[in-house]
Amino acid sequence: MKKILLTLVAALVVTSASAFSFNWGITGGLNYTKVKVSNKSAALSSLKSGDSQAGWNVGVRANVGLIAGFSVNGALLYNQNKLVLEKDQFKETETERSFSVPLNLRFNFGIGQTGVFVGTGPQFDFALGSTKWNDALLNGANTFDNENMSTSWNISAGAKVLGKLELTAGYTFALGAIGKAVVKEMGGQSLIGGGADIKRNMFQINATYYF
Repeated sequence: MKKILLTLVAALVVTSASAFSFNWGITGGLNYTKVKVSNKSAALSSLKSGDSQAGWNVGVRANVGLIAGFSVNGALLYNQNKLVLEKDQFKETETERSFSVPLNLRFNFGIGQTGVFVGTGPQFDFALGSTKWNDALLNGANTFDNENMSTSWNISAGAKVLGKLELTAGYTFALGAIGKAVVKEMGGQSLIGGGADIKRNMFQINATYYF
């Protein structure tokens, strides 16, 4: 009986180990960022987003294969983006820096280690540093308060070749603001609570090499 139990346990361990896989590698790519301005005060009614801007990201990525074609994919990325705001005839471009942690549930189609996949999941962005907007742009609203953490949701699709090289394209929708532009003073008059939420949507193209 003991031998039978030991055999069953060993078979279960081997089966479980073979059902899961783990790969990690380095990743990098381009970001195309578009900001959205919402919940504006009267003092910032003419504040609007500018054109989409290019940025970049680099970091590490890991993929845990599950069963029936599913896997969990996560990364730790350093992101550097350009944010553009316009007010009246003024335009201001600022740099946003953050660490991002995207987590995706993927479904993979293919044979062996070659195929295509689709995925979706949340992304958590942790701000680095602070941003100060130009006085001329906001006519006295010179403070942009970053959120320490913001959340978004992404969808992605891509292809993997021989388990080593992966190409991914994805779009990230903002679930919350990355910060707020705050009116401190307008024409020598102090304003209380005047502000505008700044959200960021992003299109990404990434290449990952797994070891």
